[in-house]
Amino acid sequence: ILDHTGKPEYLKDVHDDRRYLSDDLSLNSYQNGVQSSLWMHRYVIVCLKNSRRLSNLIKWLHANPARAARMRILVIDDEADQASINTVKMQDVQDEEEIERTAVNQLIIDLVKGNDEEGNPSTAPFQAMNYVSFTATPYANVLNEAYEESLYPKNFICSLPESKEYFGAKAIWGSKTDENYSGLNIIRTVPEAEVKEVKLLHKGQAYTLPAEFQNSIAWFLCASAILRKRGHKKPISMLVHTTSIQNGHFEEYDVLKSWLIRENQTGKILELCKTVYTRERNEFRLRDLKEGYPEYAALSAVNDHFPEFAEIQSEIQELLSDIVNIELGENKALTYTTKGLHLCVDNCRANKVAEEGTYLRIVYPTSNQLSAMEKAPVFIVMGGNTLARGLTLEGLVCTYFARNVNQADTLMQMARWFGYRQGYELLQRIWMPVGVQEKFELIAEIDEKLKAEFEDYMKKGKSPAEFGPRIMNSAKIARFILTSKNKSQNMITCDVDFSGDSYEITKFDDDQEALTYNLSLTDAFLNSSGAPMASESIEGAYAWFNVDSARVISEFLEVFNISGNSNLSIDIPIFINWLT
Repeated sequence: ILDHTGKPEYLKDVHDDRRYLSDDLSLNSYQNGVQSSLWMHRYVIVCLKNSRRLSNLIKWLHANPARAARMRILVIDDEADQASINTVKMQDVQDEEEIERTAVNQLIIDLVKGNDEEGNPSTAPFQAMNYVSFTATPYANVLNEAYEESLYPKNFICSLPESKEYFGAKAIWGSKTDENYSGLNIIRTVPEAEVKEVKLLHKGQAYTLPAEFQNSIAWFLCASAILRKRGHKKPISMLVHTTSIQNGHFEEYDVLKSWLIRENQTGKILELCKTVYTRERNEFRLRDLKEGYPEYAALSAVNDHFPEFAEIQSEIQELLSDIVNIELGENKALTYTTKGLHLCVDNCRANKVAEEGTYLRIVYPTSNQLSAMEKAPVFIVMGGNTLARGLTLEGLVCTYFARNVNQADTLMQMARWFGYRQGYELLQRIWMPVGVQEKFELIAEIDEKLKAEFEDYMKKGKSPAEFGPRIMNSAKIARFILTSKNKSQNMITCDVDFSGDSYEITKFDDDQEALTYNLSLTDAFLNSSGAPMASESIEGAYAWFNVDSARVISEFLEVFNISGNSNLSIDIPIFINWLT
């Protein structure tokens, strides 16, 4: 495993610091012009998407053309929708060679095409070059550009199967096409008024935590106590993600710490824990998991025992008795408590403002440290952008999320609560505003349809060069877009299409007059539509045939009273326009 050194001449082995020129690589050899069957060494290099590091890597690879010609290279581009995409505007460019590119995008293209550090074709091409990109949000990768000299996938797009032990968007929010996924009752609502309170907190204008924020902390303390009571030894975490502004993280940290200490001294936090636990303990049990996610592979191992509050009270009190940061011991070694609760702020300024002898950012104990601990260490992690992509929060039981983002890919990447939850399946909870919940529900639908699109073409054996994937868009949520405009410059808007969609009204206004009107309207319309035919397969089901579509629109759809809280209030006018 080789790492960068800041110099283009050599890399170094991460284990023994041995320096490697490209001449030092043990590569496949040839005998009489035929490649030897002997497998030689494989080298792994992790390179940040940084223009200087990429440029140094390219220069190192091409330092000796004769050696470069014997290299077989696999480039794995992780989080490929981030930094790899060309975001320079390509307005009405006719000649592909005239396209201006971002530095990182151009360097990755040069690496994959085998160009040298000047961007010129190499006189000694690599023996093999393969480029594979990975991302959970591929919208930009297929909507940005499809030029020959781009990173648009040329050979295949593969939708990877989702593990039956994984809690993702489909498992949590349910599926509109797969009856085995009806969604899980683990989402709790943050009222809009509380979102405004949190914003005041970020500005230093609020001095205590809002109600649902308090409830989320109380549940996390209860869940941590249950896990420690069960003998759980791995880290237990809570994510607090409410803003991208770093000062807001520190204000939040101060208020949270003061609240924990103050409410513990008065005994109020223990009372709150009891209230929240009494309400939540039966809200999501094994029977609910079986109903919402019957394909979950570890159902037989799910622990459905929720002890009485008195049995976990002492564990909660112990957590509250020692509210600390991660400490810096001798030789700057990180040390942890298993008695209390670690508070962490994760942003690039955190350790610069941390108290002397403490480490404010999140770093989990090593496996050796964990094995020596009597109990599981517990962490509340506050942050924004550094927690939004690529980072795994270990043992994430509880999340308080109050960000409102209008790009689907950005929002989806912030969902750190997607993951494997074996051992605490029934304890996971997520607090978020209704508007954010609706966006995640929509993203789950978009992703499910996009995966079906990919799988259809995979079965037919077609390459991306032959088709442009269709990605569902929707007017259900105003100003909510798939990705930024600069990342979707070659997007072509298709006609609205409701084919195959099935809609059901699930949200109603608490208005007796409106509900009675709808019932009367439906009764009158059906009675005026002739005699129905009874279904032969479904008891109590009827269908009306040869009903004029113009009547359906004018006498029913256009005059039916749909709640403004329902997505159908937006969809129905669009549907009528499409139908006519």
